Amino acid sequence: MKIGERIKAVDWIGNTLVIGAYISGLMAISFGGTTYAWNSAEDIALFCVSGVLFIALGIHQVWSNPQNRMFPVHFLKHKGLLIQFLVGASAGTSSFVTIYFIPLYFQFVQQSSSLLAGVRLLPFIGSLAAFTMLNGHLMARSGYSMPWYVTGSVLVIAANSMLYTIDISTSNAFIYGAMVLNGIGTGMFLNAPFAVAQWLAPPKEISSAVGFIMCARGGGLAIALSIANSIFLNLAQNRIRRMLPDLDKTQVQSLTSGAGSNLLETLPVTQQQEVLAAIVFAISRVFITSIASGCFCLCLSLFMDRKKIKLG
Repeated sequence: MKIGERIKAVDWIGNTLVIGAYISGLMAISFGGTTYAWNSAEDIALFCVSGVLFIALGIHQVWSNPQNRMFPVHFLKHKGLLIQFLVGASAGTSSFVTIYFIPLYFQFVQQSSSLLAGVRLLPFIGSLAAFTMLNGHLMARSGYSMPWYVTGSVLVIAANSMLYTIDISTSNAFIYGAMVLNGIGTGMFLNAPFAVAQWLAPPKEISSAVGFIMCARGGGLAIALSIANSIFLNLAQNRIRRMLPDLDKTQVQSLTSGAGSNLLETLPVTQQQEVLAAIVFAISRVFITSIASGCFCLCLSLFMDRKKIKLG
């Protein structure tokens, strides 16, 4: 196919609509409660624009040429593929929320450097990588996928329930244990939707099935991290404002962004601990998104096909 034909085959309208829908929606979530009030005209307008663009995207994809459409919307009518899409959208939440916020915890509480805070993620990364490979090997050999989803979801719920309870006095061993458990659970079904979707889709649409799950993964991660970050910033800043009403908005934001260490050091020791406790409380609450994703995946897994399938 020539370059000109490839350019014509691109769904430019669909791509424009999905970019606009995601950007406006993520801006609404990210700005809500911090830059704009949740009930402000600006934030409501962003949510409305996102909703209208998603509706327009859906209409366009239904009526566009099936061969050139950006999103294989016809897969949504297939129960098995729809379940894999939803699992794919939520499965990455427990991994990326952990990767994003656990280093933040160590930087605030133990004043770890960025490098050391990243190194502390190794227990999670190691267990995640090991069980992702184990899942790919054993699931293909056994042919049964549902047990991996169920067991992994239960472990994700348990691990993130542990992380939900952390505070400034929580031991490193407790956090490492929760991260290992979370890595095992997430690894058991993180990439499974890609394999299962290829088996469920017709042979000529396998590449579309992979793209279908990729759409779910990318969109789900963006939304999950935006929600988690919004929870963190709103809870932390609201608590700090109540404790230190004399600080202006910029100073409060600098404390929660980690850039206000000098400002934190100027506070009395008691207030420093109170500010850190407020920030850690906010960090612990972001793991409710991972608990919710684990519960959602567990519920979805109960509706999966229980018959043996041939993977690979």
